[in-house]
Amino acid sequence: MNVQRSSNGKMKGKELITVGIFSAIYFAINLVFMVLGGLHPIIWILMPAFIALFTGVPYMLLCAKVPKIGAIMLMGLITGIIY
Repeated sequence: MNVQRSSNGKMKGKELITVGIFSAIYFAINLVFMVLGGLHPIIWILMPAFIALFTGVPYMLLCAKVPKIGAIMLMGLITGIIY
């Protein structure tokens, strides 16, 4: 049996919840490294690299789980509203 995912159409409720969960995880990881960046200047300088490395995991998982147009934009919108 060949099952294909459709990337067309609107996001359903389950997909919106998935985007919300991954946005919360993304924000939490980002917040941890931002707080740690205040401890020492070296950590502050390397903070963007650490954030990119560790928040890339939920970002890529979101891309794999919700292959719909607008999922990444919604994640960015949620994160921006929280900030």
